[in-house]
This record gives sequence, structure tokens and C-alpha cells, in this order.
Amino acid sequence: MDNKLGKIKQMNHDDALMNSSRIRTIGFTLIELLVVIAIIGILASLTVGLTRSVSQKQKLASVQANGAAIEIAIVSYQNDLGNYPPDNLLRSNPKIINAGTNQLYYELVGCRLSRGVYRTGFGDELRAGRVPQLFHQSGLANVVVNQGETPKSFIDISKLKANQVGELALAGDAGGSSGIKVLAVGIPAPGTLPTMVNPWKYNSSNPTNSVGGFDLWCDFQIGNQTYLNMGNWNGYQAK
Repeated sequence: MDNKLGKIKQMNHDDALMNSSRIRTIGFTLIELLVVIAIIGILASLTVGLTRSVSQKQKLASVQANGAAIEIAIVSYQNDLGNYPPDNLLRSNPKIINAGTNQLYYELVGCRLSRGVYRTGFGDELRAGRVPQLFHQSGLANVVVNQGETPKSFIDISKLKANQVGELALAGDAGGSSGIKVLAVGIPAPGTLPTMVNPWKYNSSNPTNSVGGFDLWCDFQIGNQTYLNMGNWNGYQAK
């Protein structure tokens, strides 16, 4: 009898140990699961940060490539026509430039003047009477007037991204409600709405960084990071 009771007690003890072991095993598994979840969360945050960093670098590279392409086009223009494309010279003495509202797009693409309207090969139109008001020049320089002539084009607009050419709306333009075409950065300027066009800035009248040549630069913002004065004089390097 005593032996049976002893065996029963031993069995109960063994069952208790097994149950305790199961409880400890289950508890350890839950801890492991929580650790795995925590690791997954950390990896996810790292992945998001890495993706954001890659996207930012891609945008910077796009701006740099775009600036270099425009710079080459300006130099080609000068080599062919003997002068750099004119800028928007507001006043001659002292020289004051409206660097953002410039005619680079029309000058580098080339236009045909017919019946008082400048037309590009891409369907853009600009009435000749608006040029003095918009750009403070008597007219555009890279222009043909004869029907058989083809305007000289120094930049291939078809190779630019859609957001690298934009229409800049001008307040108080008495010449019409339509804006002007500009070569755009493709990324918003600091403190502006994402939908607003951010034009490349240009100065060939009195460049302060590329004396004797021209200044081409841009300011823009990616997320919380602001980039200022990325220009041809510094290789479009981020500051």
C-alpha cells in the first residue's frame, strides 16, 4: 500500500515538474517573440531611413545632372553665337538682375519669329510685345525669321524630365494671363508649396562667382534639408 502511495506521489511530482517545464518553455517563447518583434521594428525603421537617404541622393544627383546639362548648353550657345544668353537685366546702373524670371528656356531651345509671336519647336508661344516687359530686352536673341530657316537648339528638351520644364506664373503681367516657360529645378524652393515651379537662376550681366562667364544656380528643399547656392562655380555640390 505504501509503495502504491509512493508511486502515486512520485507520478504527481513528475507531472508537476513537467507542467512547470511547459510553463517555463511557453514563457521563454513569448519573450523570444517579443524580442523578434522588437528587432523587426528596428530593421523596419532602418529600412525606411535608408530608403529616404537613397531617395534624397537620387534627387541631388538629378539636380546636379540637370545643372551640368544646362551649363553645357549655355557654353555651346556662347561658342556658336558669340555671346552668353542674355539674362533679365532690370537696371543697368547699378546692374540688378531678376535671376529667377529669365529667358534661358527660349534662348536655349531657339525660336521662330512670325507675325509678332515667338514660337519654339515644342509648341510654345510668346508674344514679342511681352519680351521687353518680362525680360527687359528688346527681343529674344536666338531667333530665325525666314520660313526656310531652323532655329538653333542647344538643349534637348525631350531628354529632360517633365518637372524640369515648367510654366512660371507672373503677377501683374499685363501682357496676358499665361506665364512663361522656364528651365526648372524639379524640386520645390525653400518655403514654397510643392506645386510651385522653382526655376534655375541665371546671371550673365554681372556674375559674382564666375567672373567673365555666367552664374547658374538653384536653391531647393528636400524634406527638412535646405540646399542653397548649388551652382556652376562649385560643381553643384550640396552645402
